[in-house]
Amino acid sequence: MNDISGISKNKKMKSSYNLFKNFLFVKVIEKNNQFLVALLVPSLVRFVNFLSVQRRQKKKYVSNETARLVSWAKNNPNGSCYLIYDFSISPKTYGDFFNSIILARFLETLNLSVHFCLLGSTRSPVVEGDLSNDSGLVFIREVQEISKALTKATSVELLVGDHADRRQIEVRSNNEFIVFEDLVTTNKPIYTHIFDLLNTLLGGATEPQRISTLLSSVDFESVDIHEPAKPYISIPCRFNQNWAPQRNLSKNEFLQLIVTIQQAWPSSMIMIVSDQAGCDHYRSIAEAAGHLCYFSQDYAKNFLESGALIHKSEAWVQIKGGGIGVFALWSKIPCLLYLVPAHEHSIRNGYFWRNSKFQKFKILYGMPSQKRLRRDLSSFQQEIRKTN
Repeated sequence: MNDISGISKNKKMKSSYNLFKNFLFVKVIEKNNQFLVALLVPSLVRFVNFLSVQRRQKKKYVSNETARLVSWAKNNPNGSCYLIYDFSISPKTYGDFFNSIILARFLETLNLSVHFCLLGSTRSPVVEGDLSNDSGLVFIREVQEISKALTKATSVELLVGDHADRRQIEVRSNNEFIVFEDLVTTNKPIYTHIFDLLNTLLGGATEPQRISTLLSSVDFESVDIHEPAKPYISIPCRFNQNWAPQRNLSKNEFLQLIVTIQQAWPSSMIMIVSDQAGCDHYRSIAEAAGHLCYFSQDYAKNFLESGALIHKSEAWVQIKGGGIGVFALWSKIPCLLYLVPAHEHSIRNGYFWRNSKFQKFKILYGMPSQKRLRRDLSSFQQEIRKTN
């Protein structure tokens, strides 16, 4: 009876926590009241996170998983490590999956043989923002190719249906290391924990390990894109009216951001990084206002090519937007990101706490004020100049 009562209590707490987050992000933050966004919301979020049993459990779990992985790698040199990523219970989004690619790159620094198992099972619960099954498999094939391009993985398998179940049984029977094995075994997604695991591992890594793990222009040498004529600053401009529209830049927000960056970098162009719908939308706004910008779809046609374009930038500035920012986040290119922690326990722990000064990570709910943006850009530029 006590166990059932405890489960029921945890479900109610989780439901209340989700309702609170929905209220903050949809009802308060999207209204962009500067007082609420800048002062009240962060305080409320910190208070709720402090009370959240779920977040404390996650922090302890990631700490234990870090110790388990490091210990196994030490005792099994040249062993095999498996990343089993189940897309039937995870959103088919680049950003969520991309952290596993960077994790694979770190695991390679431990001299482990890394294997990806991408599960595209027909078991498909409704995931917000998810694609249809057919287009979903096309997406998984694309991230399969990206995984091959950006890692030295021994194998990158796409498995569906019974093949997926049989492969998991085979891996377990061989006593190979499976990242987040208990989550995989109980059919729970691992994408909610990968960022924290990777952040913790990099926080304790050597500098050569960090350099090998993080992306650089060398990783995109085989990606053939037409490079713009002038130097540019890249910014993401997501445009999706069906899923999380609060992460889109409004017309006024977009124009204000363009003007502020142009004032900070008068000799550089601005590259709008988005999909075709986003480029079309923001191109019309920019042209109507008389702003000349580059647009990523004129140079890059897919996610990997967009990554190559980002790595040719002078800098990356992100306010709102989507998962495309992972190319800058897990790199050494100068970047200024205003972040809203989602699955991350804390962006300020681990690697990000020790990261270089010309990469700025600002926890912010909503839009920064013009005064704050100008101040942050000025400080950002000064740090970049010191390193050049």
